[in-house]
Amino acid sequence: MAAGCAIVASDLPAFEHVLGGTGVLCSNGDAGALAGALAGLLDDPGERDRLAAASSERVWSFDWAAVVDRYLELYRRAVPAA
Repeated sequence: MAAGCAIVASDLPAFEHVLGGTGVLCSNGDAGALAGALAGLLDDPGERDRLAAASSERVWSFDWAAVVDRYLELYRRAVPAA
């Protein structure tokens, strides 16, 4: 995502969460579905570019600058003040 590419991934819940609709998911272990998804993106430069742009934007929500406050709040709740 950070490299500005369209993403094709397995439909594992973690990948689905991270992509948030900005990539193509295929059934885990289904080589035919993977090949079809890749071929589809190779044949459709517009869709490939759209997904690449969308995932390039989404990846910033996982940057340390974006998540540090959330982590600090989790640590504050997990470790009460002495």
